[in-house]
Amino acid sequence: MQCVVRALVIVAVLASTACNHVSTTETKLIGDWSIPRGNVNDNGVIDTNTGFDINTLKADHTFSQTSHPTQAPPARVLSGTWLVEGDQLVMKFTWAHPTMQDMVGQEFRLVISDLQPNKFMSANAQNEKQKFVWTRVK
Repeated sequence: MQCVVRALVIVAVLASTACNHVSTTETKLIGDWSIPRGNVNDNGVIDTNTGFDINTLKADHTFSQTSHPTQAPPARVLSGTWLVEGDQLVMKFTWAHPTMQDMVGQEFRLVISDLQPNKFMSANAQNEKQKFVWTRVK
């Protein structure tokens, strides 16, 4: 009987570990990332530099985005949940600055490429010409 109980405990621990598994890609993405602000043209180039955004991806799969425009003080603009599906970073917006309320409930998918410890590229999954360089802040 004791062997059966021990086996059930081991199975429960392994199942719990599998449910809470965080992918290697997710682990690499946890942290604060800077992205230049500006208009992204059809060639994927930011044609004006109007500051930068800091995206904080947390281990609990929540995120927040703080805007640092060149002509105004920093402001929190978006937050929500994130996960990795295949090669895509999926961000679902659950809160938005009052000027961006139409974003709440929407999902944004970015195709991740060239993931390095302090930098990676992403492309808008709906328009892969729009590319973003993420640089680790911490």
